[in-house]
Amino acid sequence: MGRFDGRTAVVTGGTSGIGRAIALLLGEEGARVYVAGRDEERGTSVAHEVTSRGGDGRFVRTDVADDAPVASLAATAPRTVRSSTASTASMLMTRLG
Repeated sequence: MGRFDGRTAVVTGGTSGIGRAIALLLGEEGARVYVAGRDEERGTSVAHEVTSRGGDGRFVRTDVADDAPVASLAATAPRTVRSSTASTASMLMTRLG
């Protein structure tokens, strides 16, 4: 049992670097991880890796410089979370720059 079983995290900038590392560590601890980023190929790859490490990885194409994709992410993650065992996102990790 991982420290984050049953919890949900949204990691912006999760397609590379520190964001990717955070997403993978959360996955290893059992979290459902929304990997948010601009690069669909890398994001999908990270989401699959999160899942292979014991979490539930999902990629959401998001550019945090644009309000519309951020609003979509905010609407998508909680709606999906409500359909599972949790009611809200437990963690939000942002990496900008």
